[in-house]
Amino acid sequence: MDKNNSIINEQEYSLIEILYVLKKHIKVIFISASFFFVLSLYYTLISKPIYKSTSVIMIEDEGSMSMLDIGMGKDLNYIENEIQILKSRTTSELVIEKLLNSEYSDNLYILETKKYISSKIRTLLTFGLIDRFSKTYSINEIKKSDNIERYANKLRHSIYVNNEKKTDALVISVRSFDPEEAALLNNTLINVYAQQDLEWINGEMTHLKSFLVEQINRKEKELN
Repeated sequence: MDKNNSIINEQEYSLIEILYVLKKHIKVIFISASFFFVLSLYYTLISKPIYKSTSVIMIEDEGSMSMLDIGMGKDLNYIENEIQILKSRTTSELVIEKLLNSEYSDNLYILETKKYISSKIRTLLTFGLIDRFSKTYSINEIKKSDNIERYANKLRHSIYVNNEKKTDALVISVRSFDPEEAALLNNTLINVYAQQDLEWINGEMTHLKSFLVEQINRKEKELN
C-alpha cells in the first residue's frame, strides 16, 4: 500500500514539475511557436502552386515468345519493368523531343520558354526579387544548346508512377506549375510510352520471324 502511494506521489511531483517548467518558459515557447508559424505561413505564400495531372493505364502482358522468354524464362517483374520504362531517362528525352516539335513548345515551363507570372502576394513578400532573375529561352536557343538531358531530368523528377495493389493498373501523375501543362505532359508521356511499347512488340515479332526462317532453312539443309 505504501509502495502504491509512493508511485502516485512521484507521478504527481513529475506532473507539477513539468507544469512549472512550462509556466517558467511560457514566453520562450510562445515566441518560438509564433516564429515557426509565421515562417511556415511565409513559405506557403511565396511558394509556386503545383498542379497534378493523373491518369490510369492498364498494363497487359502480351505473352510474346521472344528469344529472351524462350531462353531465360518469363520475367516475373513485368509491372515493375514497365514502371521503370515510364520513369526512364530515355522515355523522358523522347517526351522532351516531342514537346520541342509541338505547337506548345514556345509556352511551357518545363522547357523554360514560359515566364512565370507571380501573384501579387508573392511579389509583395519577396519584393519581386525571386522572379526577377528567372530566365526564359527561345526554341532555337534550346535546340542549339543541345540540352535535352537537363530538361529530361526536370521531367523525370515531376513524374510519379504507382501500381494499384493486386491489379495491372498503373497510376501516372505529372506535376507542373500550370494545370494545362501538367495534363499535356501526362498525355505526351503516355503517348510516347505506348509508341515505345508498339515498336518493341513489332521488333520482337520481326526478330522471331527471322529466327524461325533461319531454323527452317537450317533444317532443310540437314534433310537434304
